[in-house]
Amino acid sequence: MAQYRFAYCSNQLIDAHAMSRSNVDRSAIYTCISCNNQLIPRIGELKENHFAHKSLTDCSGETYLHKLAKKLFKLRLLYYFHYNQEFILNFQQEKICTKLSERYHKKCHLGKNWVSYDLTKYFNRVLEEEPIDGFIPDLTLCNTKSKGKIFIEIAVTHSCSEEKIASGHRIIEIKIEQESDILSLIRNTTISEDDHNIRLYNFKGNEGVHCQGHCAKLHPVFINYKDGRNHLRRMNLNHYKNFRQKFKDEIFYARILEDSTLYMKLFITEMLNLTEKKAIRNCMFCKYHAYKAHPHEVFDHDLPYFEDVKYPCKMQGGLLVNSNEALSCEYYNSNTPFEYEHYLSGKEDH
Repeated sequence: MAQYRFAYCSNQLIDAHAMSRSNVDRSAIYTCISCNNQLIPRIGELKENHFAHKSLTDCSGETYLHKLAKKLFKLRLLYYFHYNQEFILNFQQEKICTKLSERYHKKCHLGKNWVSYDLTKYFNRVLEEEPIDGFIPDLTLCNTKSKGKIFIEIAVTHSCSEEKIASGHRIIEIKIEQESDILSLIRNTTISEDDHNIRLYNFKGNEGVHCQGHCAKLHPVFINYKDGRNHLRRMNLNHYKNFRQKFKDEIFYARILEDSTLYMKLFITEMLNLTEKKAIRNCMFCKYHAYKAHPHEVFDHDLPYFEDVKYPCKMQGGLLVNSNEALSCEYYNSNTPFEYEHYLSGKEDH
């Protein structure tokens, strides 16, 4: 039979650990947080104080934990609001610079930094199971003077739904497995993204102007020249602008790509997309491409840009050759092209 530490008595939450044989009220009626059936206090010397059901009943321990966590955490938040005590949320926030986004249609993602927010500075109310935008969060942090909200979801058996995550609302999900998890939650004045039982959703990056227009952030850039060559380079946005201007008569197509470490995938995808506009001749599409002979792509990740991509060639004994040598190679044969799907699957070797 379930043994619970907490119960209701006259609408008040009672902790069995605060009871003793001398102060327990045997005439009081204690009810279960989960099933509302009557409980009796078990006060003894051999076992920890607890409440037990007066009669056999099918009571859900998961429901008990869920309701208890919701009740105690709400009370704790109200306490923080009332006494102006801080409650800190730590999480990693991505720094995003928009200084050059209008000119290049590209934002610079500058990495993540740990930030700390005192939630009591931004919110002054906590709602319980209040319908919001078609959802019913366990708890909702809100402010009477602004529209900002954070959903708080207590996860005992079920994690946050995909629909709720996709809504874009900021969500703090708290995993609860036992009573001690709840007590730890309300005793601490800080929760962190790297806590084992905390998950955050939809906490957006710090987006704004973080430079003076001379950003050193490097982006992968695919370039196809009118003579048929294909390059993959890394450039900052100003370098890209100057590069396009300097070689405008030689470039057929150039595009800034999304940041990725899967360089082969970027390179091949761009060439495949370009085949709709012009014929592409590259070692990547030749049946003599010897991926199995030399599975490592030849990129120096520390260079500010990549030289021409190199591949091993079967017709040259596995020798690494510049992929653009296909333009003049007498052995080039794309009738039975090399199966490059391995690269597109994201399983590249580095």
